Amino acid sequence: MTTEISVFIKQELIEFMDRVYLPFAQFKKTYKEFTKRNDWIRLAYRGLGSFYDVKNGIRYINRDNCQLFAIGDNEPTLMLPGEAARMVLLHYYPRGFTQSRKYNETRISAPHLFNGKQKLDSAIYIDIKSCYCQMYKKLWLDTQYPSLSGSMPLRQIAQFFDNYSNETEQSKFAKRARNAVTGLLYSSRIMFYNGNSHFIKRVYGSLFNPLVWYCINYMLHELANEAIRHGAIYIATDGYIFPSMSHWQLFSDLLDTLGLEFRCITGKCRIVRFGGYTIRGYAIRDNEHSKTTNLYRKWLEESIVLYSDDVRNPREKMLPETIRKRRRDWNKPLNNIVKLDNIDTITKWSKL
Repeated sequence: MTTEISVFIKQELIEFMDRVYLPFAQFKKTYKEFTKRNDWIRLAYRGLGSFYDVKNGIRYINRDNCQLFAIGDNEPTLMLPGEAARMVLLHYYPRGFTQSRKYNETRISAPHLFNGKQKLDSAIYIDIKSCYCQMYKKLWLDTQYPSLSGSMPLRQIAQFFDNYSNETEQSKFAKRARNAVTGLLYSSRIMFYNGNSHFIKRVYGSLFNPLVWYCINYMLHELANEAIRHGAIYIATDGYIFPSMSHWQLFSDLLDTLGLEFRCITGKCRIVRFGGYTIRGYAIRDNEHSKTTNLYRKWLEESIVLYSDDVRNPREKMLPETIRKRRRDWNKPLNNIVKLDNIDTITKWSKL
């Protein structure tokens, strides 16, 4: 680790750094220029709304994602949604809450179920709206699984952003900030990159509590087990696909009982890989009548190369075998859903 990075990490709070706001196109160009250099930059482990020039102490920010924001007596400042979420959390809980780092025994990822490619003439798609936000509103900053209790309710954080959205008509920014809360509580990694190499550094802030994230995932696994029991054939975190000849209505009734808002579409469906599907028809709940993922669109684009008879570019002649190999991997069944026979918290958190 270089000296300048060591100093950078020790500073920890970097609000005093010079901030340079750039339109997205210029921000992206600047980022690409930095990646070609040998100078160290710091990136968020997820997403790319900004990056830090470690050597010169400058933070470059995507202006298009920013909004003037303030809470309490603070002056309005241009900031990213994640910064706004952090500011609100620290406003309500200035002392923060640092959870124990010994949380491996509770670690669990989001539920995934994929049984291979399928084509359905009639299917039902159910998607829980702003899933992590709806669920963290039922929890506390100091949640300890499986007690699901605490003294620092997260509901008021979500409520603040809902009110902010209504008062300022900045619904897009408010929604992003509201949804960034769980990521902030879970985040403990920052990445440094210099064009040739990178390394990840763990940094635990005062708001660190991954148990909120894991507790929500436990809830989602409980819902996944219920969805499978009612006939679900595909699950990706908070999205479920059912054949029309299933008991999907019972699952939607359960979501209503738990007070979870969701959208529901029925129509022709095609699943080509995990994360790659399309369904078109009409809306049963909400006003959306179709859903097509970006991975499905990419699958269609690659199909043109794979099955086209007019391939002249030598590079394109190499692509089909690469695509076929990748598709063989994509078509492998996937099921990480945990059987929670001895852990029934739905009856607990449905009352929260």
